Amino acid sequence: MGALDAIYGEDFRRLEDQGRCEIYIPSASASHRLTLEVQMLPTYPMMDPPWISLAASHIPEAVKEWALAELHQQFIPGEVVLYNWVEWLREQSDHWTPCAESNEENCVKTDEAPLKEEPANALEMEHRDSHDAVGNDKNPKYEALRASVVHGHPFTEKKSTFQSHLCPVNSRDQVEAFVGILMDDRKVRDATHNILAYRIHDTQRNTFIQDCDDDGEAAAGARLLHMLQIADVQDVAVVVTRWFGGTLLGPLRFKLINNVARDLLVDHGYIAKSEGGKTGKKKKKK
Repeated sequence: MGALDAIYGEDFRRLEDQGRCEIYIPSASASHRLTLEVQMLPTYPMMDPPWISLAASHIPEAVKEWALAELHQQFIPGEVVLYNWVEWLREQSDHWTPCAESNEENCVKTDEAPLKEEPANALEMEHRDSHDAVGNDKNPKYEALRASVVHGHPFTEKKSTFQSHLCPVNSRDQVEAFVGILMDDRKVRDATHNILAYRIHDTQRNTFIQDCDDDGEAAAGARLLHMLQIADVQDVAVVVTRWFGGTLLGPLRFKLINNVARDLLVDHGYIAKSEGGKTGKKKKKK
């Protein structure tokens, strides 16, 4: 609580009940503000997220329910999440602003939960930067890895389609090259999300170089990376592409993202497959 008070100052208020507070978004002085009420639980952060509610008379219940669902999906057991929650709510400020005060398409005007459209995903921007640096589409570092890239079978659930892609890598430059290869495909480049995770074993330091990118699908990259860590997958980058079909999938989408990635990793020997068809410990690549 003390840390939140120090960060948010006048936009933070400690309530009389122990372990409860309110945080005002975008600020306490805003004419139409969103209030995040928080109740700390004894099991936070190791097992459960804090209890939270959102209050704002000008925001439809459907929008608040959508926001709460998004926040809960960002929680990973063992990791603190409150600061990330507040910053995410601030980033979505257009959804809390009445249309009379905003020129944005996502302002509050219906009882439907907002569906964001990203102007350009993070992977696409990275690819554009790389192409600008070289000046043409035949970047040598792309061509060196192109034959190593493999693609999974597309899987469709409620009109949303998911497809995984992987490439063996041993440096961040190769991860970037892998992303560039995928972004050469306009269908992939124009997808709703391209979620990235990679894990590289640095043998000299006996540690791992690893990172992830949600690409607008909050917490999806971290969950994908967590799957790689649990399976002890090494020296590979994975991207899961999602083409949104218009129907919200809720938490199921995270399971589908991880499943299509896992299936491709099993098919190419990064995760061993047991006789019963379930995945087991990582099989050593030769």
